[in-house]
Parts: sequence; structure tokens; C-alpha cells
Amino acid sequence: MEDKSYRITQDMLFSAEEIQKLRDFCAKKAGEEGTTAGKKKWAVRQMMMLLALECALRVSEIAALKLGDLHLSQKRSYIVVWGASGTKRRDVQLNQVMVNHMREFISKKIELGESVNPSDPILSGRAGKHFTETALKISWTKLLEEAGLRHRGISSARHTAVGRMVSEKNDSRWIMEQTGIKTVGFVALYADVRAASNEEKHYGENHCWQYEIRTRNL
Repeated sequence: MEDKSYRITQDMLFSAEEIQKLRDFCAKKAGEEGTTAGKKKWAVRQMMMLLALECALRVSEIAALKLGDLHLSQKRSYIVVWGASGTKRRDVQLNQVMVNHMREFISKKIELGESVNPSDPILSGRAGKHFTETALKISWTKLLEEAGLRHRGISSARHTAVGRMVSEKNDSRWIMEQTGIKTVGFVALYADVRAASNEEKHYGENHCWQYEIRTRNL
């Protein structure tokens, strides 16, 4: 159950400039030459950032993802996200930009000699196991430090993504389906703290959910 006293404040969110800086920094680091360990680290950090900041996933959901949860096709691409019980699911829609990132990431995993079976983690840590939530939070903190950005928890990336959804597609039912938010009241918390999408609409075109916004009623 969601905490009715919980508040979303502007200082939790990333500005459009910070988002672009973070995306550019991750792309630069992921594309650099270096050791196998270094390449893997930055490939993982970039994908962690995309899943949180573009797709509004919770850190627990990112940690639990398996390659078999990823469905990429020309007609419809999505990630299956399972609830804590492992029985309730939601499909998080991906646009072509995010699909391309996913394909590049899987190619990088193969290049680095990682297993890519359906049961394997999307983000794999030591010995090919799932990262813990704590490990991902630590990695997120280090990412922001190296990118020169003010520290905010990885949950702020999700808040930023949801804020943009509310700003650009004020459809509470669809947002709840996409993000796993359980109540309209919780979606409404984002109404007055929108993550700068009105000022920089072009960034919204790269959101993983933008494809679904355009096509869900076709």
C-alpha cells in the first residue's frame, strides 16, 4: 500500500539539463575502450540509468529483471515486470530508441563473454548473478558522483520519469499500468512537480513509453 503522507518535491527530480548530461556521460563512458571489467561496469551503469530514468522502474524491479522478461519485435516491444510475489505482472512499453539500446546492450554482453540465456539477469554481477538492490544503489551513487551531479537516490530517476508522463500524457489509468502505481491519488502527487517537460518537449521523444503513447489507441 502506498503511503498517503508521501510527498514528491521538485528537489527530488532531475532537470532536463541534468538528464541530458547523465545520458551523454553514460554513452561516452560506455563507448570508451578499456578493460573487460571497465566495459562491463559502464554498460551496466548505462542500462541501469535507462531502466530507471527512461522506463520508471523501481530498483527492486531492475535488480530482478531476466533476459526472458525482454520482448523485442517490430510490432510491439516491452519488458515484463513481475510483482514481489512473482505472480502479478505488468508490461512496460519500449519505443524504438530503447529497443536499440537493449539490442546494443545484449550484443555487448555477448562480446564480453556473458551468458544471454532467458533465465540470466539483464544486469549481471559477480558470477553472472543478479545484482542486489544495495549494489545497484551504490553503483547509482558512484555514477552521479563521476558525472558531477548532485546526489539523489535512484528512486529520483523513477520520480522524474513519472513526472514527465503526468506532464505529457495526463492519463492516470495508463500511467498506473505503465509504472505499477496503485492509486490515482498517488499519480496526482506528480501533478505540480513536473520534470521540465513543458520547457524541453524534445527529450520526451526518447522516453521508453513514448512509443506506447502514440500507438496504444491504434
